[in-house]
Amino acid sequence: MKITKMQGISLIDYPDKLSCLLFLSGCNLACPFCQNPDLVKGEGEGLDFARIIEEIEKRKRFIGGVVITGGEPTIHSDLPLLCKKIKEMGLAVKLDTNGYLSEALKSLITEGVVDYIALDIKASLANLKKACGREIEAEKIRETIGFLISSRVEYELRTTCVPTIIDEEEIEKIGIEIQGAKRWFLQQFQNKKTLDPDFMKIMPYSAEYLLGLKEIAKRYVESVEIRGL
Repeated sequence: MKITKMQGISLIDYPDKLSCLLFLSGCNLACPFCQNPDLVKGEGEGLDFARIIEEIEKRKRFIGGVVITGGEPTIHSDLPLLCKKIKEMGLAVKLDTNGYLSEALKSLITEGVVDYIALDIKASLANLKKACGREIEAEKIRETIGFLISSRVEYELRTTCVPTIIDEEEIEKIGIEIQGAKRWFLQQFQNKKTLDPDFMKIMPYSAEYLLGLKEIAKRYVESVEIRGL
């Protein structure tokens, strides 16, 4: 794997924990609204793995966990090794993922090397191609959602509310597909830096509109919150 960036401390990326962040390069999707185009493209120099472990060791007295994000972490075959190294330090592991590699994600959960999963729900299963920038086998996402909801691992689902992709009808469709989930975050779209430059021309939704989407989402999921306002 190539880790291109480490953020030493974060107050917001791991619920109820101080954490540090590791950014892994590479992704199996090409979401046009992605805020980390350099990671998707595999750009940037990789950091030394041993040095990263040393840096986490230095911080473990005052952080509670490590967030592994990307890009898409599950494309890397040595991800379980990284998770195990972190767990051996007595720290919790949060994984940000698109869930497309369902078997890899299942294995991490079954092995007990991740403690919290943040699963991106890009769009309803019927509209994944538009949101993900490539052909998608929707059944893999359906399988991941089902497994995650039925597992004991802590998790959240999150949807970036991109105009032209997400609207009231789409939230309704997603809600039906994830019905029974514990926690769903609706995230404000940011147009400052996107994989497809055309998406920087799209204006984010108003707070009022997002609150309306939240009311629809609450029909299907136990807890719904908005991020990024």
